[in-house]
Amino acid sequence: LPPGLPTTVTSTLGGGLSGVTPITGGSATLAIEYRPPAVTLTSDQVSSADVAVDHVLMLTATFTSPVTGVTANSFNFRRTGSTPASVTFTPGDLVAGLSNKQWVLTVEVVVNPFPA
Repeated sequence: LPPGLPTTVTSTLGGGLSGVTPITGGSATLAIEYRPPAVTLTSDQVSSADVAVDHVLMLTATFTSPVTGVTANSFNFRRTGSTPASVTFTPGDLVAGLSNKQWVLTVEVVVNPFPA
């Protein structure tokens, strides 16, 4: 299932189940639509496509429901346009808040004058 796409799960319980007493009739179908949590990425310092002047940025990922397993590697960084190859993004602390619905990552933008 591609991330973020809803899916429907259906279930029924058959009648006359082996080992169930007394003998039961079958159930109606239960259909549940599952919608994976959506995420919004923001920063208090800049909006998307704005110019940042701080070299340390705080990014906040806010999910519509609690999630686990978020790491600094969950955030993808890439250089675009004329950004020199000597610029790197160094993930720092990752802090969970709001009952695991909000994750804050500190990122340092590093300019290496001597790229490898």
